[in-house]
Amino acid sequence: MTGDYSIDKDVHIFLPAAGFRWDNITMGDRALGYYRSSSLYADGDPNYAADMFFNVFSTDTGDWYERCFAMPIRAVADY
Repeated sequence: MTGDYSIDKDVHIFLPAAGFRWDNITMGDRALGYYRSSSLYADGDPNYAADMFFNVFSTDTGDWYERCFAMPIRAVADY
């Protein structure tokens, strides 16, 4: 990386492409990133939660997946 980069003044988070699990099968690991949020579906259905998806081509934060899909959760602290 070039330019004026400093970990002290820039905020970053590393999100590995960990995929997700469905029916005891890991899918998309090393190629897709799915991360679960704490936001439940807008209509209040507790079976769905918002997530973030990314791959090498795009990023999407507008999807709602069933909570039975096992997606990573990335803890973030505010210091």
